[in-house]
Amino acid sequence: MIGCEREVAEAAKGSSDELKSECIMRLSWALVHSRRAQDVQRGIAMLEASLAGSSSPLQVREKLYLLAIGYFRSGDYSRSRELVDRCLEIAPDWRQALTLKKAIEDKITKDGVIGIGIAATAVGLLAGGIAAALSSWMIIRIRFIRFSERERESMARDSCVARVTAGVAVGGAIGGAVAFLCFLTFSFFSLVYVLSSSNYSDHPRRNPCPQSYPIVGNLIGFLRNRHRFHDWVVELLSTSPSLTIQVNGFLGLSHGICTANPANIEHLLRSNFSNYVKGTRFQSVLCVLLGNGIFNVDGEIWLTQRKISSHEFNTKSLKYFISETVQSQLSTLLIPRLSSACNDQEVIDLQDVLRSFTFDNICNVAFGVDPAWMDSKNDDQNSFSSSFVHASDYAVEVGSNRFMLPLPVIWKFQRLLNIGSEKQFKEAIRTVNDFAINIIRSKEQNYRNMKETGEECCQDLLSRFMHSSSNLAFLNDDEKRRFLRDIVISFVLAGKDSTSTALTWFFWLIAGHSHCKRLIHNELSAVSPDKKPGIFSYDKLKQLNYLHAALSESLRLFPPIPINSRLTMSDDTLTCGTHVGKGWFADYSAYAMGRMEKLWGPDCREFKPERWLDDNGIFQPCDQFKFPVFHCGPQMCLGKDMAYVQMKSIATAIMCEFDVVAVDGGGCPERLANPPYTLSLILKMKDGLPVRLKRR
Repeated sequence: MIGCEREVAEAAKGSSDELKSECIMRLSWALVHSRRAQDVQRGIAMLEASLAGSSSPLQVREKLYLLAIGYFRSGDYSRSRELVDRCLEIAPDWRQALTLKKAIEDKITKDGVIGIGIAATAVGLLAGGIAAALSSWMIIRIRFIRFSERERESMARDSCVARVTAGVAVGGAIGGAVAFLCFLTFSFFSLVYVLSSSNYSDHPRRNPCPQSYPIVGNLIGFLRNRHRFHDWVVELLSTSPSLTIQVNGFLGLSHGICTANPANIEHLLRSNFSNYVKGTRFQSVLCVLLGNGIFNVDGEIWLTQRKISSHEFNTKSLKYFISETVQSQLSTLLIPRLSSACNDQEVIDLQDVLRSFTFDNICNVAFGVDPAWMDSKNDDQNSFSSSFVHASDYAVEVGSNRFMLPLPVIWKFQRLLNIGSEKQFKEAIRTVNDFAINIIRSKEQNYRNMKETGEECCQDLLSRFMHSSSNLAFLNDDEKRRFLRDIVISFVLAGKDSTSTALTWFFWLIAGHSHCKRLIHNELSAVSPDKKPGIFSYDKLKQLNYLHAALSESLRLFPPIPINSRLTMSDDTLTCGTHVGKGWFADYSAYAMGRMEKLWGPDCREFKPERWLDDNGIFQPCDQFKFPVFHCGPQMCLGKDMAYVQMKSIATAIMCEFDVVAVDGGGCPERLANPPYTLSLILKMKDGLPVRLKRR
C-alpha cells in the first residue's frame, strides 16, 4: 500500500491523466482490500469521488466493482448489492461480479436467518419463562382452593416447599415446550437458508462443490469415498473448469475451497501470502507434537526459525556433511541388511526397511547421534529409538484422524476426559519429548566443552541451531530447550517419513516399468563404471539426470504430503474468480495436480520420466506452482536439496547392487489407476512394499 501511495504522489507531479487514474485505481484496490476498517473507508471515499469523472464503461465497471467490495467488507450489503447490479448492467457475464453478487446474497440471507434465530430464541425464552411462572402460580392456587383457610395455613407451614417445587416443575416443563417450539422455528428457517444456498440452486456454478445435503454437508460423499479420498478429489477437481471446488462442512460449521490450479496456488502461497496462514485448524491438531516448530507456526516465530534454518541449509558444508553421512551409513547399515535378505532369499518390506534407514540417517544429520534402529545387535539403543519411532508414528496417526473427524469437539472432548486415542496420544508425546530433550541436554554439555577447548562446532543441525540461536533471548534453559526441541523434531519427522515414502513409491513404479529401470542402470554405469555402492559423491549425484527425472516423476504422481491446508484471514477472490470467505480453509492438492490433463497432458497418469528432460537428456525443472511437492513461495521447503541427495544416494546404492522385484508386480500401468495408499497426513503405501532382491 505504501508503494501505491508513492506512485500516486509521483504521478500527481505532472504525469498524464491516464497514469494518474491508473495509480489511483491501484491504490483504491489496495485500500478496499485492507484489513483496517479506516483504509476500507478511505478507499470507498476515493472511488466515490473519482466515479463521476469516469467516461469509459470499462473504468466505470472497475470502480463500481471495487466500490461494491468496499461496501461489502464494511458491512453495507444493500449498497454493495446495488453497485454490483449496476456493474452487471455494463457487463452481464462478468464472472467476478457474479461471484461477488452471490456472496452478498448469501450474506444477507444468512444474517436474516441469524436475526430470526436470535429473535425466535429470545421470544422462546421469554415465553417459556412467562409460561413457567403462570403455570406454577395456577397449580399452587388450585391446590389451595380445595381446602379451608385453616387447612391452607397449615399446609403453607407444613408443605409449602413441596407445593412450590411441584408447581415450578410442571411450569418449567410447559415453558421448556414453548422454548422448544421456538427452536424448531429457528431450525426451519435455517433449513430454508441451506436449501436456498448455491448448492441447491438450479443455476450452473463455475466451481461446484461435491454433492451436499442439509446439515451434513459433504459428509456423506466423504464417507463413501474415504478409502479412495485423494482419487475422489481428483475426480471432483478435474470436472471443474477452473480446477477448483467449494466445500461445505458438517452442520455448516466450516466452509472452504480445494484447488489444483497453479495460478490459485501462486495467489495463496506468494501473491497474497499473508492472508493465508496455517491457522488454528492446523495448529490445534498438531501443536502438541510439533509445538512451535517451523511447520506449525506463522508470523514472527516462523520468520525467526526460517532465517536461522535458511542460513544453515544454504551452507555448502552442510550439503557435503549430509552426503557423506548418507554414504557412510549406506555401506555400514542398509547394504548389509539388504545383502542378508538377498542371501536368505527373504521377502522383506522395503517400506519398513527404508523407514528404519532414513530414521537413523536423519538422526545423524539432525542430532549427530546414531539411534541404531537398523542395528538389531544394539538392543538397548534399538529399544530406545524404536520407542520414539512408534510414538511419533502413533502421534502422526492420531493427528491424521483428528483432521478427518467431522466435528473437532469429538477429539477435544476425548482429550478433556483423557480417554481413548487421546490418552495414548499423551503417552506418545511424552516419549517423543523424552527422546528429544535427553539428546539436547547431552548436546548442550558437548557444546560447552567444545567452546571451552576451542574445538570446531559439530556439523549436525542441532549443533548449528544451538550456535545460531545463542544470540536469541530466552527466559531460561528450559525455554531454549523447547525451542530447539520443536525446530529439530519438525525436521526429523519431515525427513523420516517423507524421504522413505517417496522412495517406496519410486521403487514400486520402477518395478513395474522395466525400460525405466534399464535406463537408470545405463546412467549409473556411465557415471560410475565399477558399480560399487557408496561411491557416488555429492558432485557425481548431480550428474544423474535421468534418475533425478524418475524421482521427480514419482513425486509428481505420489507426493509424500498429498494435500496442504491454509486458513483465510480475510475475504478474498482467487485468480480464477472464486470467492474465499474469512475463516474458510483453502486446500491445495499436490496429488490431484499430478493427475490433471490441463497441466500435464493426456498422459498425466503415466509414469514417464522423459517429460522432465530436454532434447539433450538434461533435467529441466518445472514451475514450482505446477509442482508444489516441496511447497512454494516464501515457505519453499529448505530441505529440498537434502531430500534429493538422500533419495539419489539410496536409490543408486540399492540399484547398483540389487534388482528389486516387487511381489505384487509393482506399479505397472494397469495398477496406477488404483494405487494402494493409506489415508494419512503422509501418503504411505498400504500394507508396505514386499520385495525380493536379486544380485546384479
